[in-house]
Amino acid sequence: SAVSAGNWDAAKTALSGMQAELTYLDENEDKGISQAFDAAISAKDPKAIMAAFDRVAEDEIVRRLNGARDNLKDYQSAKALVVKAQRFYTAVAADLPPDQGKTINTALQQALDAIGNPGVFGVGARAADPDAFAAARATILKVFGKTP
Repeated sequence: SAVSAGNWDAAKTALSGMQAELTYLDENEDKGISQAFDAAISAKDPKAIMAAFDRVAEDEIVRRLNGARDNLKDYQSAKALVVKAQRFYTAVAADLPPDQGKTINTALQQALDAIGNPGVFGVGARAADPDAFAAARATILKVFGKTP
């Protein structure tokens, strides 16, 4: 909202509140993301800031899916991570071309289905499907232009 109002000092303050998360992403997921924000703020470029936010959301979606993949045998953890990925997707869905958004949304639903279900007292239980999860994750990575 600070950027929309043209209040660049408030935008810098808001960015400093995100620094820990940006540092983590910069070190582990997306080298240069911190610099992208710094450059966008310095240039007072709202479009560049939105692009950087979209990039962070993409990074977080991929990070959550990677975590779910690594915890596929733990239904609760995997489900929480996929749901968080869906929330990040919701945050950027309006910025995506409709066909890409539909592809990602479908793949996220497939990922959620692929984690299985423990059922109620075992009734209706479905085992996780690592291959289906990997395919859904690969689809999302491809849309984001990342290597699966």
